[in-house]
Amino acid sequence: MASEASDFRSEPVKRTVADQPSSHSPGVAVDLLRRASRGSPMRGRLRPVPDEDKDASADEPWSDEYMHGLFEEVHREAEIGRAVAALRPSRTALGESLVGLTNLIEMAIKQALVKGLIAELERRQAAGQEDADDVDDTSWVPAKDSPARREREELLAGGWDIEFQQRDWSRDFGRTLFMVRRLTEAAVDHLRAIGIILQDERPTLAAMALARISLEAAARVCHLLEPTLTADERITQTLNAEIVALQDSWKSARKTGDVEQEGQLDSEMQTLASYAKQRGQTKDSTQGRCLAPYVSASTMIDHALEHPPRGLIYHTLSTVVHSQEDEGLRIVLGLGEEEAPAQRTAHVAVNVLPSIVVITKAYRLIADYTGWVFDPDLGHTADLVLQQWAAGSGLADDYYRHQVEPGWERDEPGDASETL
Repeated sequence: MASEASDFRSEPVKRTVADQPSSHSPGVAVDLLRRASRGSPMRGRLRPVPDEDKDASADEPWSDEYMHGLFEEVHREAEIGRAVAALRPSRTALGESLVGLTNLIEMAIKQALVKGLIAELERRQAAGQEDADDVDDTSWVPAKDSPARREREELLAGGWDIEFQQRDWSRDFGRTLFMVRRLTEAAVDHLRAIGIILQDERPTLAAMALARISLEAAARVCHLLEPTLTADERITQTLNAEIVALQDSWKSARKTGDVEQEGQLDSEMQTLASYAKQRGQTKDSTQGRCLAPYVSASTMIDHALEHPPRGLIYHTLSTVVHSQEDEGLRIVLGLGEEEAPAQRTAHVAVNVLPSIVVITKAYRLIADYTGWVFDPDLGHTADLVLQQWAAGSGLADDYYRHQVEPGWERDEPGDASETL
């Protein structure tokens, strides 16, 4: 990663993130994503034919001179677009950096777990306790005096029994971290797969389909670990995540005619809802057996990306997952063409970028909630990967165009946040 970092922490990246605070603040990563929508080298207006090169009749909108100049300008802009695309980070470089980032996230979590295990063993040794069969270096256990541990005490005081908070067959600390662990593993696994796929020039839709899965999983982590939630609100949202998973399994059992499994899953959902009801929780009137308030996956994604609740990114990627993408997307991706269009990598990158933004936000929330201290190199590398992917999505295109066409200036770019 070190050698690549020197490549993409270059002048265009410095220009595009100039005067921004450290991207250890999740909002800056989101700002990178918003600004990435300005990347198309074709976004500027086509310039008219110079006055000295046209006669009075060329002022007519559909005159031969006007159309000739227009076609020449379109051709020239297309050639510039190809030149700009060639200057962006390559598809292979994007894939390699993403694989490196996922490896670092896994390594940081593993190191935190090992540190926690060592601390626990030292504590037991000092207390004269020799039995260590109930601890390991794989279960997600928060640090002492962490928000996760304080919330457990708050829930106990509020009547949420320890037997309910802690699954008897899991060593992960509580129901929330049990869900967060599995969602994080899913998000990282799918992001790694995207990185591997991008190192082959052929796959296109696969990366975007995997991005939908990774984005949703990472957004769910952010939702469950939202710092403003109270202990009661967090356990409610955790139970909703469990109920949604149980409902999906229940639907599968019903379709396959597995009556025994269907009944067992139905009983589990009733148990969760009944226990929560005894602690003052109510059912959501709009979503089956879920508790109020129920929050949809698309809303979680919009919140993680600090977008208005429109569900645009979620539904765009969902059309790819279900092979229902519109013809416009197929054209810009060059699907069915023998030669890939110059902008294909940028279009793929801008659809994957939200997943990278949200996973970087998610691992920081995990650290805050568990009290784990991750290696600073993880944050530094995440910043570099975000900047590289933003450039690959088109964020640095203004700079690249200046290299291709010195003296070029963009017309009014508009509000990029509205585009997204």
